[in-house]
Amino acid sequence: MASLLPSPPDPVPETDVYFDVVCPFAYLAMTQVVGREGFRWRPILLGGLLKDGGTSPNPWGQPSPGGALPLSPDKRAYIQKDAERHAALYGVPLRWHPDHPVRSLLPMRALVALCEHDDDGIWLPPQHHHVALALYRAYWIENQNLSVPETLTAALDAAGVPGATLVAAAATDAIKAALTSATAAAAERGVFGVPTFERGGALAFGQDRLWDVLGEGRLWPAPAPSSRPDATLDFWYDFASPFAYMGALRVQATAQRAGLTDDQVRWRPMLLGALFKAIGQANVPLETFSPAKQRYFRSELERLAADARAPYRWPSRFPMRTTTALRIALLLDGADRRRYSLRVFEAYWGEDRDISDEAVLGELVQALALPESLLERARSDESRQTLVAETSAAQAAGVFGAPTFVIPATGERFWGQDRLHLVCRALYS
Repeated sequence: MASLLPSPPDPVPETDVYFDVVCPFAYLAMTQVVGREGFRWRPILLGGLLKDGGTSPNPWGQPSPGGALPLSPDKRAYIQKDAERHAALYGVPLRWHPDHPVRSLLPMRALVALCEHDDDGIWLPPQHHHVALALYRAYWIENQNLSVPETLTAALDAAGVPGATLVAAAATDAIKAALTSATAAAAERGVFGVPTFERGGALAFGQDRLWDVLGEGRLWPAPAPSSRPDATLDFWYDFASPFAYMGALRVQATAQRAGLTDDQVRWRPMLLGALFKAIGQANVPLETFSPAKQRYFRSELERLAADARAPYRWPSRFPMRTTTALRIALLLDGADRRRYSLRVFEAYWGEDRDISDEAVLGELVQALALPESLLERARSDESRQTLVAETSAAQAAGVFGAPTFVIPATGERFWGQDRLHLVCRALYS
């Protein structure tokens, strides 16, 4: 995949990487960044960043000031599993902290006390990178509580720096102000979470984006040497999700890379709004994002569509009622369901057509040479119950968003089009 950031000239310019020891994905990213030239490590306070953006500093347990609901149990468990999968992929240890999230204000201030300054703010010099890694180790391997001054002091001493001196410095007004200022400056640049990579004003968010920044395809395995006739993959989707559209564009190629045929991928429509209601999540998650996060993901969608050479533009009608379109999909099987679904995705996300309009759906059905009776059949109680049953089946499988990919043989699930590399690897095993 092409880099999400501008292609670097030679020599490579500096890439800023924003981090906080409280985040497991920032931990994973920093284990891969350490020792590489061209990265400036910029400490910020994730809790402050989230709070200023209207998101809960602790989405694991309480609603945010902006009204976003806490994560569902399935989603919390999935995020932990996702971190563990990538830790295994990178070959680094990770043990989930039983009290996560533990407040990281004190350790981040201590790191600020080791920072240098440039025109863009504070940064941790390379000779102190090992200190940040030591704090990550204390949190994400040893499960220490770094908010306790004595515990932090011992961890810093073990890293070869004066712990008591740094903890004392962390209590000064100058260090407090420096961390607050660094976090505010990051927010002004569009940063909404960690890890975030910035080069030339362009942002890439998430530890998996590091490989796009580097222009490396490390996350993807080589194509399967042989077919896998016994394997299947379920692709859960709703036309209402732009990320499901991006997943739909790539799922078949991913399955083929893992040795599956087109027919071994089962396209499974579900009603996302009903699922969200059942599990207590916001009906339109995108609307709970901070403005910066919304801007980033809209830009991300444009990049993904361009990479797939697929039509895309943000629709004038969002969110979209997709009930009838989904019922029609469930009346089809195999290749017909795939090509109908791809066409509906494209009509909505690429052409801004109103797919809640039966006249529009009728045109799409006719253009695909599918039975004209589909619309009438989609109005039946039987069709309605089928969609209800499929949505319930999605919930039973642990699905909490779209797209989600499930391997029925193992029950493994993968949320998001950006986890197809993990789907491919799991299908190998």
